[in-house]
Amino acid sequence: MRIALPFACLALTVATTAPAQLHLSEKPEADLGIDALLDYVLPMVLHAQTEARRTSALLARPQALDGVRTACERLEPAVLFDLDPQDGLFVLDASEKADAQLVQALEYLRFNRIQIAWISDHSMARAQEVRTMLAASGLDPNGSDLLLLQSINGQRKQERRKTLAKSYCVLAIAGDTYADFDELFDYLKEPADARELAPIMGKGWFLLPSPILQSA
Repeated sequence: MRIALPFACLALTVATTAPAQLHLSEKPEADLGIDALLDYVLPMVLHAQTEARRTSALLARPQALDGVRTACERLEPAVLFDLDPQDGLFVLDASEKADAQLVQALEYLRFNRIQIAWISDHSMARAQEVRTMLAASGLDPNGSDLLLLQSINGQRKQERRKTLAKSYCVLAIAGDTYADFDELFDYLKEPADARELAPIMGKGWFLLPSPILQSA
């Protein structure tokens, strides 16, 4: 599905190495790229669907592994992107760039009044550096997006995701590892236990490369 906007756009496709599969026992057939994220999120905002029909990307009871998600109620829509690569924190270097097609996708979302949020385990003390990085890379040129950084008391990403969900309907989460969707994947011992979560891939959870194109 492609949603028309009042400016010319190319088809959005991220052509890069796919992130490693971690814990889901069955590889989903759906395209999990940025095009798929747009095709999933935009109709919920543009097709006159009521807020009650919007589907959150956050699990209501992760420990149950049943795939039931939290209710959105009447909250404004948002999409959450995890900035950190699988092996640590993203590098705070203003010379790094983002994929041009991802930048264009973010413009789609903002134009349609969908709040963009970025999460990282960088400290809140480095918020201005993160802002500078996002602006220089083209990911957030106007500084209008939300930052979910680590507070002084070491708040986990899971807690920050839940806090965001109190104010916004988080329609989609994009990350390069399953733990970016829910921390349960850090503790799951049997991959087969996650089979009930597989339908969320491409329907709320999207495996994408790290937003920042790190230099070799």
